[in-house]
Amino acid sequence: MPSTQATLQTTGVLASSLTMGTVSLNVRDIARMQEFYTRIIGLEVLKEEDRKLILGFKETAIVVLHATPDL
Repeated sequence: MPSTQATLQTTGVLASSLTMGTVSLNVRDIARMQEFYTRIIGLEVLKEEDRKLILGFKETAIVVLHATPDL
């Protein structure tokens, strides 16, 4: 039976022109995720809104957490 898994080849180096936008995540426990992203990853809270938290570094948004308790 043939394999359906694709083989991923990487060079280990990303092009300097490569960029990534802000990542939005729906999370069940926003307080727990805030602690993870600030304490473990080292991001800063840039903005807090109702049921939404924007985290990043030096005023650049990297992760937006959306409180979704019913996940």
